[in-house]
Amino acid sequence: MRKGLIGITMAFAFTAHAYAGDANPVDMAHQVGFTGCDNLITDTFEFALKANNRRVGTKFFDESKKTNLTIIASFGDPGDIVTTTASFHKSAGKCIVQREDILAEKGVCSDMLMRDKYFKFKDEIGGVVIAENAGGVEKRLMQVEDVCLQAYYRGNSMPLQH
Repeated sequence: MRKGLIGITMAFAFTAHAYAGDANPVDMAHQVGFTGCDNLITDTFEFALKANNRRVGTKFFDESKKTNLTIIASFGDPGDIVTTTASFHKSAGKCIVQREDILAEKGVCSDMLMRDKYFKFKDEIGGVVIAENAGGVEKRLMQVEDVCLQAYYRGNSMPLQH
């Protein structure tokens, strides 16, 4: 019940810009008035921008869209799709991003983590394995039948462009 109420409330408060095929995330940010973070947006969506097949959308609150913007991009080919959700914020002369990259890969999560030379086991809760690399990027692995969902969490910042 509580989840349903939260979802309904958010549906009315959050504005979604139309998703566009092969769209450029920087252009979409500019369309809603979010400027000054072009370099960070380009860096964040480097791989999506190189993909031949992508869908990009924006989510924002009207009253804060010039300082806070979420961009979601799904890109790749069937069987090799990545979804990146990046929330951008402007503060103290900087553009800041918190991002989540999700990919699905056939296989067993524990086997994948054992073969991964960059990420090391950190914790486990309720079937979700948490790992981290030397740079502080967090990776969460979740087994769903014969597929391992892998979510990567990281942040970055760059100077605000004028």
